[in-house]
Amino acid sequence: MRNIMHNNLRTQGNALGAPSSTVEILRQEIPVGLNQITPVPQSDLQVGTTQEVNPLRMKMKGHDIKRIGTWNVKTLLQTGKLENLKVEMKRLKIDILGVSQMRWPKSGDFWSGEYRIIYSGTEDGRLGKKKRIGIVLQKNMGHKVKGYVQYSDRIILVKLDTKPIDTVIIQVYMHTSEEEDDEVERIYEELNDLMEKGEENLIILGDFNAIVGEGKEKNIVGKYGLGIRNPRGEILLEFCIRNNLIITNTHFQHHKRRRYTWQSPGDIRRAQIDYILVRGRYKNQVKDSKSCPGADINSDHNLVLMHCELKFKRLQKKKGMKRFQLTILKTDRVITETYDAQCTLSIEEKGGNIKQCGKEWINEEILEMINERRKYKNATDQRGKEKYRKLKNAINRECKKSKENINEALKVGLMDKTYGIVRTFFKERKFKMASIKEANGNIIYEEVEVAKCWKKYLEQLYQIDEEQQNDTEEIDQSLMREEFDKALMELKNKKAPGVDEIPAELIQN
Repeated sequence: MRNIMHNNLRTQGNALGAPSSTVEILRQEIPVGLNQITPVPQSDLQVGTTQEVNPLRMKMKGHDIKRIGTWNVKTLLQTGKLENLKVEMKRLKIDILGVSQMRWPKSGDFWSGEYRIIYSGTEDGRLGKKKRIGIVLQKNMGHKVKGYVQYSDRIILVKLDTKPIDTVIIQVYMHTSEEEDDEVERIYEELNDLMEKGEENLIILGDFNAIVGEGKEKNIVGKYGLGIRNPRGEILLEFCIRNNLIITNTHFQHHKRRRYTWQSPGDIRRAQIDYILVRGRYKNQVKDSKSCPGADINSDHNLVLMHCELKFKRLQKKKGMKRFQLTILKTDRVITETYDAQCTLSIEEKGGNIKQCGKEWINEEILEMINERRKYKNATDQRGKEKYRKLKNAINRECKKSKENINEALKVGLMDKTYGIVRTFFKERKFKMASIKEANGNIIYEEVEVAKCWKKYLEQLYQIDEEQQNDTEEIDQSLMREEFDKALMELKNKKAPGVDEIPAELIQN
């Protein structure tokens, strides 16, 4: 019977002048479009794998889609936890990530590899029960920062240079149910004071410790929330209505395993308490928003990730300063002799290209264990849970062991290298003043506006008189050779070079 049908189709195809292939005839007779594809229902019980066309991925093709997320990591004080976070960000291609419960002391702004980390804490620097939060930006995003406000250990703001208007990102960490509602109301009041009243594109990330529940509520809460709304959820809903904000990860249809953001010990209960909020005016920029239970950093919270269409202004690259590895002048005899022979040449020719390159301390073995541990994060059987626990302990041990190269540097007498390693991992982060408050109480954090405010303040403070500046006596500017040689020998090492980018050590030797 099958052969007869095949022959009939071939005969009809030849009569119409069409290809003789049965498959090609069927393709012409039955065109398949995207709307005709029926998605396979998802389930926690996965028997096999299916491949289907993702309309969202096709829609995003050709657009500047950025991935913005928020994650309660429980702590980043533990050895290797920051590297684990960077591994997950690179794997999931996350551009901007708001982090809750970092537990780092004080506040700071620094680069770690290809990521810029801006975090906020308290001035006393004590760990205690202070949670502390931060925002981690991928390299390209880190260079687009116009300013930031390290408001408190529960609120931080970063402003990005986007077009046609700027984008303001706020990371927040709300109190748990152990605290009184008055403390929660105070955080929301601080958020209202900090939020821009203009037309900026506002995105608020964080752990709100509130359940808005399942079911649509005006245009604020979508149909795809989770659970039953609690009193803290009512407070969050009122805040969103007052500021015209929508809760993005309740507006997209996903399986419930893609909605919950927190699980209780033993996975007895699951809840949705982490959210990403955007202004209703810019809701069309959001293409998808969901939780990612597959991301692993040994936390009881899941990563919440939003696909967002943002356009950034073109960045003008700044010329980097040359850095020389000066320690080899003392250890490598060949280089020392070559340098001495070239000292008679001009300063430009002496510079060379001896550039020191940093290297991450985490090794491939640790990365493999992190990837292996991720497979057992959502294990339900006892064997899987035990495997996850063993891998977690093994990662902690290997991370501590990989830092022991400090002792090796001490043994061979490379003090410069030793102090550099110590500063990298154990130094006290210096606080960088990124925002100031005007006399009227307004907070300014953009670099240009901050500079104008300082200029105005200094002019009022010193009351500069132009006439007094013009009456200064002329001073003999001539310089003796002896004075130059004396000043040169008194220069301290390890200091930043001038505009010629030549360290003092190269001239002194």
